[in-house]
Amino acid sequence: MKTILRPIPTNIITGFLGVGKTTTILELLKHKPKEQKWAVLVNEFGEIGIDGELLNTQSGNQEQITIKEVAGGCMCCAAGVSTQVALNQLIKEARPDRLIIEPTGLGHPKEIINTIQQDVYKGILDYQNTITLLDPRHSNDERYTTHSIYQQQLDVADIFIANKSDLSSENEIQSLQEVLSKRGLSKVPLIETQQGVIDITLLDQPAQPRTNEANDNPLNIFSVLLDPTINANHEGDGFLRKHHQQQAFSSIGWVFNTDTCFDYFDLTAHLSGLNIQRLKAIMRTDRGVYTFNYSGDILSSQLIEDAADSRLEIISDDMTFDADSFEQTLLSSRITQA
Repeated sequence: MKTILRPIPTNIITGFLGVGKTTTILELLKHKPKEQKWAVLVNEFGEIGIDGELLNTQSGNQEQITIKEVAGGCMCCAAGVSTQVALNQLIKEARPDRLIIEPTGLGHPKEIINTIQQDVYKGILDYQNTITLLDPRHSNDERYTTHSIYQQQLDVADIFIANKSDLSSENEIQSLQEVLSKRGLSKVPLIETQQGVIDITLLDQPAQPRTNEANDNPLNIFSVLLDPTINANHEGDGFLRKHHQQQAFSSIGWVFNTDTCFDYFDLTAHLSGLNIQRLKAIMRTDRGVYTFNYSGDILSSQLIEDAADSRLEIISDDMTFDADSFEQTLLSSRITQA
């Protein structure tokens, strides 16, 4: 790789599913220095790619911001080679003044830190710090606190952001502090915020000194199990469906062509009250193009300017989730198709 004049300041923004990583990055992009070029490498658990599309459509000045996406699981395990290729391309093509890496909420941030500290990136990337976002409402939920990925996200943090503090009680924030204290992390700064709003100067805070530690057994934790029987190409019907599974979580996603439009109110009703871990969507509706976000039993939507197509992805730890039934319900909200 060709040596560049100044190493690129590089940050990792991590956190479990639904804590607001993409929202936080969008907030940072709004406040980046106008003269600087920034690049974002985003990793998605599923195959459809929602976060990259959200960042592309909502990040403002496209000439100064480059987004690259690696879909289909943990970027350090299942798609490690793809990640390094994407990273090298991003550095070469964008020549950014800053690089932000957003791992999937089910990824191994330790391995990503190890990757960007490899000799090949010396003089090219200047690793600044890792910011871990947390939802205080998860602090009493053992599904999170005992999960190996959640614990690793805690251990690599140089700064903790207690996001969604406006939705959290004082007891939940105190419980989060106790979780961190029990793990020996009470000295790591913990900053409360909401809507992903953080001070841009946090990106320049120094990282904790660490030695490179490989993950114990990444392929056992995240062995990729693609089930070809559930992947379906319905191009004749104006959409396709993709499925991805890793350990206890699975994702199912749909992409609809540009001419497909949905009834906003029907769609909102169908997306509410689902027994799932996470939902993200960008949908063209009769009321405009909307993003949908389902996390913590709350469905929110936001009007955006435009999108190339409609796409929706669900992440669930319930292996009995009926994708075929949900698909029919989703299609019932469709007003037009090609």
